[in-house]
Amino acid sequence: MRIFGIVPELCKYRLMKVGFWGDQLYVSPCCNDRIQIWSIHSFIPNSWSKLFDFPLIQLFYSFYTVSPDEPYIYALVVALFVSLICRIFGLWNSEKKTENGSMS
Repeated sequence: MRIFGIVPELCKYRLMKVGFWGDQLYVSPCCNDRIQIWSIHSFIPNSWSKLFDFPLIQLFYSFYTVSPDEPYIYALVVALFVSLICRIFGLWNSEKKTENGSMS
């Protein structure tokens, strides 16, 4: 069995295995404030690479898997997203404007 060192950003989290594609292992840390996916080459120690980092307000559920036929990672996520709230608030503000552009 081969043991790899973990990058300092991942030391405080439990890691969930997402899957393998070729020689790459994909993992995701169990954290409630963001979605992250990391990869490491199975033959090269300390080859950690952060593929995806998306901030959240709160993560309720997540499940990840790697496609067996294509190089894709699928994610099912139930969460409150930081950027989505900004977009909804911006849309709500634009609907509150009157025809001449002033706020009602």
